[in-house]
Amino acid sequence: MLTENLEERLKWLDVNKYKHIQAETIFSLEEEKKKPENYAKIAIEVKTGMILYIKGEDVCLECLHERTVADAIIFYLSETETHLHIIECKTTVRSDEWEHIKKQFKGALLNAFALHGLLALKKITAIYVYTAFRRDKIQPQNNPNPVLLKTGVGTNLNLTNSLDWFDETIKLLSIPNIPHQKIELDENGCANTSIIF
Repeated sequence: MLTENLEERLKWLDVNKYKHIQAETIFSLEEEKKKPENYAKIAIEVKTGMILYIKGEDVCLECLHERTVADAIIFYLSETETHLHIIECKTTVRSDEWEHIKKQFKGALLNAFALHGLLALKKITAIYVYTAFRRDKIQPQNNPNPVLLKTGVGTNLNLTNSLDWFDETIKLLSIPNIPHQKIELDENGCANTSIIF
């Protein structure tokens, strides 16, 4: 339930730029890009508390160096704490694309921190990031050129920059061990799993 303070502060935001979703609701995050093959749909189930959903492109602060942001910023709000969830949707993830996704996560984090302060939300106690994708070209078995991932003499830059793709956590800004969940999409762009709060 919205507190009076939060309800008042939400009036400072453009009502068309965010969604407030109460408990016991299933919400579809639909990311419609310019090309139909880039469409993504993820079910988000809110069992308790509530969430505040903002499209990443709607919250870019011009004063930041990092102006690229992820597709979705979600604040999960309970009586005592706030969890921050950041989602980026891609058709295909490659090594160079993974580096760009991490920049988008960083930009979204910075913008989310600014919004968190503006709205005077409860302390952020957990941060989660998600990459939704149709094709994974970083995994060796999925890469059309497996020679690029072969271990040999010297350092393979493509693999080195992507090593954290294989981990369950990543470091963003100065924050270590942020859980990173990969969400596979089918060829129609629909997720095979839901995000449950």
